[in-house]
Amino acid sequence: MFIDSGNVANTNPSPAARGLAEVVWSTVVNVGNAAWLRLDSAGVLLAGSRDPGDR
Repeated sequence: MFIDSGNVANTNPSPAARGLAEVVWSTVVNVGNAAWLRLDSAGVLLAGSRDPGDR
């Protein structure tokens, strides 16, 4: 399965919004009867801490 969001970015021009996390794209990935799945991403900046379990 291949899903590509294309180029997405936070385009909120407000100075108050700079550095704030915002959802710019989402989708549901469902692989029926799968015990696990691997998601691969490139060129992303995710909100949260690098510590495991942080959001």
